[in-house]
Amino acid sequence: MSAVEKTVKLFDDTAYLMDFEAVVVSCEARKTKEEETVYDVILDRTAFFPEQGGQSCDKGVLADLEVLYVGIEDDVVTHTLKAPLEVGTEVEGHVDVGHRFMNMQQHSAEHLFSGLAHTLFGCTNVGFHLSEREVTVDFDKALTEEDLRLLESGVNDVITSNIKSEILYPTKEEEKTLDYRSKKEIAGQTRLVRYPGVDLCACCAPHVKRTGEIGLFKVVSFQNYKGGIRVWILAGKRAFDYMNARTEEMVSIARMMSTSTTEVAGKITAMQEDIRSLKAAAQKAEARVLALTFAALPEDEAVTVLFMAEADSKAVRNAVTDRVAEKGGVTAVFIGSDETGYHYVLGASEGRTGALNKALKDQCGARGGGKEIAEGNVSATAEQLRAVVAAEA
Repeated sequence: MSAVEKTVKLFDDTAYLMDFEAVVVSCEARKTKEEETVYDVILDRTAFFPEQGGQSCDKGVLADLEVLYVGIEDDVVTHTLKAPLEVGTEVEGHVDVGHRFMNMQQHSAEHLFSGLAHTLFGCTNVGFHLSEREVTVDFDKALTEEDLRLLESGVNDVITSNIKSEILYPTKEEEKTLDYRSKKEIAGQTRLVRYPGVDLCACCAPHVKRTGEIGLFKVVSFQNYKGGIRVWILAGKRAFDYMNARTEEMVSIARMMSTSTTEVAGKITAMQEDIRSLKAAAQKAEARVLALTFAALPEDEAVTVLFMAEADSKAVRNAVTDRVAEKGGVTAVFIGSDETGYHYVLGASEGRTGALNKALKDQCGARGGGKEIAEGNVSATAEQLRAVVAAEA
């Protein structure tokens, strides 16, 4: 049972308060999963934002001790430390300013993004996750890449407009007149964050005073998710660092290609066309070599087993198909080596392909299949493979 019914949450109305004093009202030791002893400290008031609403907790120090974690249950905030604090003493707390402000940038940008998505496309935000590594937003409706670019541009326009945010505590009667976003029913006092003309949403987290403080917003990636869409976003310094890294990568690629960053896409397209042409030419040449190799074999040879260090499997498949159709019998080609294993292509007339492939599976552990032509991989020696094919042929 906590020594207080409710922690005074200083971050509710003062998101920029990073240094504070408070009284220790409870300190309890417990063991972690790793069997380490930690101490859960409850204060009469705190500026540390706990993990809740999809957002990770604040970082910082309390009485010169690192705050390992901040949680909340039934309106009581708990600070986890490596050492105990004496109940009744007054302590100083210092929230990590950089970490707090970065989270404020991410969360405020998410409100703008979700608010515009709701207004423009009728999307409902059904999931939000803000951690040290990523920020994701889940919507209940699918959006196209063009839709997301429109939203990205819209959020950056709102950032440039430098709109002032507002924190509201409406009565239950006032709530009935307000059209606000919320993922769940709220029994007690509702805390609303409003960006006038853009979004009104129930939220427990600290937010920037003005949208200009967000600085920059970027949609990083997206994927279809549970009938809707999951979007990865970044804001502020995180967005700047991400875009700076991508720019450096592009400059590096441009230098390697001896071109400008604006010409990279065209250069890559041309290289892809060259690669496709070279592959096609190589496949044709390999097909001719295989045809000549098979043509040099004895006409009456009923069983043909070839071992090759390298070969295009498509060209080999075509050559085996043609030889079985023309000459009958059995043709098996193994590509690779005893050390690395083989990729095999085999065919046999009179419907015997399946039996031969089964023999390779049973005796050599091959993995593969096929009806007229079988293809797969096997780890065995050339001597073992020759013996199996000869016995089954």
